[in-house]
Amino acid sequence: MKKVEFLAAFEEVLEADPDTITESQKLADLDGWDSLTIMAFIAMVDEKFGMNIPPPEIVNAKTVGDLVVLLGDSISG
Repeated sequence: MKKVEFLAAFEEVLEADPDTITESQKLADLDGWDSLTIMAFIAMVDEKFGMNIPPPEIVNAKTVGDLVVLLGDSISG
């Protein structure tokens, strides 16, 4: 999956307008980023990537880019 596709899927999880989320954005500043959204994010990652990221790692992420890093090689430029 490309980063742009991940960002689009992440926007869906957040119910954000298309093309509004960037890697540099702080998660704490995003409307709707809360425990329920984290659970939806975990489900999306499992469905689209077949990965299980431990919730503490997600909670420790500070930016959208940090989430991209957690997905590692599953995301291409």
